[in-house]
Order: sequence, then structure tokens, then C-alpha cells
Amino acid sequence: MAEKRSEIKGNGEIEELEPYEGRRHRLKARLKEAAVGAALITSPEDINYLTGFRGDARILLGPDFGAIDVILVDPLNLGAAKEATRGLEVVPIKPGGKGPSEVEVIGNLLTAKGISCLWVEGSGFSASMWKAFSRRLGAVVEVLFLEDSPVKVLRAVKEPGEIDLITKAARITDGVMLEAFTLLRRKATEKETFIGIKKRALELGGEGVAFEPIVASGPRSAMPHAWPSSRTPSSGDFVVLDIGAIYDGYCADLTRTAVIGPPSKKQRALYEVVKAAYEAAASSLRPGVRASLVDASARGVIEEAGYGEFFVHGLGHGVGLAVHELPVLRRPDKEGKEEEARGDRDMILEPGMVVTIEPGIYLPDWGGVRLEDTFVVTQDGARALSDIPRELWVL
Repeated sequence: MAEKRSEIKGNGEIEELEPYEGRRHRLKARLKEAAVGAALITSPEDINYLTGFRGDARILLGPDFGAIDVILVDPLNLGAAKEATRGLEVVPIKPGGKGPSEVEVIGNLLTAKGISCLWVEGSGFSASMWKAFSRRLGAVVEVLFLEDSPVKVLRAVKEPGEIDLITKAARITDGVMLEAFTLLRRKATEKETFIGIKKRALELGGEGVAFEPIVASGPRSAMPHAWPSSRTPSSGDFVVLDIGAIYDGYCADLTRTAVIGPPSKKQRALYEVVKAAYEAAASSLRPGVRASLVDASARGVIEEAGYGEFFVHGLGHGVGLAVHELPVLRRPDKEGKEEEARGDRDMILEPGMVVTIEPGIYLPDWGGVRLEDTFVVTQDGARALSDIPRELWVL
């Protein structure tokens, strides 16, 4: 559901670009600004974003249209790639199991076009592929390996159609969360609830789950990323449920905390601290604010309540084609070294960014609380995409 964008041509005319072509156009502008001859994109999410193709592939793009615009695919995906992509030359890798390797094909293309500098996004590479690229291409071009793809920065600001798809994923996730509550009321184990969550995401029209659901009860709720066990939640237990559905390739992320039976005073007080931190962050989430400051607004509430050491993760992250993407909402490194290494990670928020807010407190061997919603940053603030009540659920 990507939308067309208008671009001004060199002669001043306005040209309507197809959505994927428009995205590639913006990437090409960044390559030209950096004086890079081409970029090799390997991340599946980035390839989907630039082309709409969801199979295994690589993309090789230069700064000028027509100079080098290639998608490299396995011969088994050749027909699907031709059907899904426009404006790209589709090149098979190892046709028929024989012929030149992926590295050789890329090297030949770069040599033929006289390209001397290549950006390589390395997150989709194995160690052997890194070595092969360095050995084969190092003598031909200057290879700049990037920790993150330049496309990730482009993906941080969503188009209206992307926000619609994330909203649909969030609505499905709401329904899945209600199903999880129903299962827990029926005395389901963590594993049974985990299985029911994945099933319900498909039944409600999703493509599945964006990540393995978290169902953690009792003392295990103090483990932020606990794997489900055969434990049956019992009276007095906290249960942390972290769920996200996928719709048409786009993700949502939602966490609620429930208690089995009436909550104790300590449980309710702990929940209210987390909720206050959530509300402080939601109030500060708006355009022009640096991401780390939103984290600070929530973290300050938890620290003031005396639980700072038990908030052990960042406040949130971007959501889109991947469940974790830019921007990242976390506290800055004291010496600034971490931000320097992460490049654009501590970003200034813009309208169209989609992020989570998920403060939590985790008390070892006792239990934990987390509250999370996916938000879209608007022109003057932010709005949550979930309709599930944010109170402590009593089951």
C-alpha cells in the first residue's frame, strides 16, 4: 500500500514516481551526496521496501537511474522477481547451478560500469561472504562495509500507506491479546497460551507473528525475554504478554501485564509506577524531540520511585517491515561513543515515525511489569495504534 510521490525533474517538470521507484530515487540521491558509485543491499526488509519483492535477493543500485539498477536472484525466483519488480534488471545467480558466483556477477557488473566505490550493507552476510567480497572486489573497487543499510534511515519515516498497514497489524494484535487473556482464564499453561497466540494471529487475518510471543508468569515475569514454559500461572502471579502480528509484511508490537486473581498492594503500586512512566513518555513523544529524551522522561519516573536499576532495557524502538528498526529510544552512552558507533540511532523524531513505548520493572525472583504500545508520531504529538485498555488486567 505504498503511495506515489512527486519528484521535480531537472527541467522543472513534476514526475509521478511509482512508490518503489520513488524510494529508490531517494536512496540514489543519498548515494550521489556521498559520492558512492553503487550500493549493495542485502537485508530482506530493505529489498522489500525498495522493490516489493519478498524473496531471497540482492540489489545493486547506482546513484543515476539506468547506470546500474539490478536485482540478483536465485534462478528459482527469477519469474517472481520479474513479476514483482519494475525498473530493475533481473539477473540470475548461478544459473542452473553452474556459472559465475554471486560475487563474480557483482564484480563483473561493477567493472563493466567503471564503478570504483561500493557501499555494502553487511547485516545479511555470512563471515565467508565477507571474505569472498573482500578478496574478489577489493582489487577492483573500494568496498565500504556498513554496519547498517542506508535504507534503514529512509524506512524510519513511514508513508501513509505503511502506517495503514501497521495499524491493521496493531488491530489484529489487539484481538490476539484478548485471546491470550481468555486462554489464561481457562488455566492454560505458558506454552499453551504461546501456541494459541500464534494460531489466533493467523485466524484474524495476519501473516503470523512478528516475533516469538512472550508469555512469562510468576517469578519468570521478571525475565524481559523469557521463553514460555510448561508452567500454569496461579493465583497472585503477574503474567507479562508481549505479542506482535504481521499484516502484509508490516509488524505491530504490544505488551500488557495481567495478574491472576486480586493483585496485592505491592503489585498494584509497581504497575502504577510503570504506567506513570509510560504516560510521561507518551506525553513527550512528538516531532522535534530527540529519541533519547523520550527514554529519559520514562526512566526518570522509574528512578524517582526507586526502581531505576530494574529498568534494564531501552524504552522503545521503531516498527515497520521489521519489529525492531530505527529510531531507537534509549538513553545515550555517557561518553557518546555508543552513539557515534550507531550513527543515526539517536534520531530527532519526525512525523510519520512509528515507535514503541515499553517501560518495565523487573524484580528478580519476584516478578515484573511491562506496558507497551506502538505509536505513530503525528504533526503535533503521537497516537497509540492499540485500543486495548492500559490498566492492570485482573484475570
